[in-house]
Amino acid sequence: MQISKEKYSSYKAVDFAKDIHFIGWRLSPDESNNKFWTDFQNEYPACKPEIIQAIRILQSTKLNQCSLSLEEKKEELTKLKVRIRNNKRKVILLRTSYVAAAACLIGALFVLQNLFIKDNQINDTIARGSKVIQLITDEKVSILPRNARITYRTDGSILISENNNKSQSITSGRKRNRLIVPRGQRSYLSMPDGSKIWVNSGTEVEFPALMDHNKREVNVSGEIYLEVSKDPKRPFTVKGDNFSVEVLGTKFNISSYPGDIVKRVVLLEGKVKVQSSNNQSL
Repeated sequence: MQISKEKYSSYKAVDFAKDIHFIGWRLSPDESNNKFWTDFQNEYPACKPEIIQAIRILQSTKLNQCSLSLEEKKEELTKLKVRIRNNKRKVILLRTSYVAAAACLIGALFVLQNLFIKDNQINDTIARGSKVIQLITDEKVSILPRNARITYRTDGSILISENNNKSQSITSGRKRNRLIVPRGQRSYLSMPDGSKIWVNSGTEVEFPALMDHNKREVNVSGEIYLEVSKDPKRPFTVKGDNFSVEVLGTKFNISSYPGDIVKRVVLLEGKVKVQSSNNQSL
């Protein structure tokens, strides 16, 4: 794919879901586009939660209720190419096998803005009075820079890094620490065991002041994407609203916003055990 990865670095989920290259990848993956999007996620790991959300949106859009004639397919394909040219993007050739699906999908994308308005309303319930990232350690509240990268060290100290490579070190709390990421912000948390957590907007993550020798555990209200380091002797548990997820080493996304009737766990790699508050397990 002869397109720039950098232009996607600031995309939100709704932007990915509208992008013709992203849609083409989801409808008809091949060696070329698989490599492009894999490389992109490796270069811009902070975008992974947005990509996961975009995939979820596309999967929720029904494609099998749209039937087009051959002439209609050609007409829609022409419109797609014109749209790409108008946006100063390079044209990629769509396979005939998914032209109809792409046309139907684009016809349904008008609902995406409404979906994200609803999500943003939910996000407002977290840190409603603040527009900045906050790290709460005991009684101390630290204001963090936009898209802050947080490294939680084995000795309990916390290193805060900014995009301009400036950094500061703060003392962890005695019991639990809380990271609050309001609407419109994102953050990244590196755990002492090497596990990585990408924190989406409107999310609160609570983690211990010191990592336990027998277990690894965080509490989440909102949405995070995790890459958990393997440690058979210490399972990693993520506790959400009325359920928990236990893993030994895997990659997954968890969505547990307050007020959501349906809680989501999207597994990308490995295995997880999900247990609800009434002790039902999956």
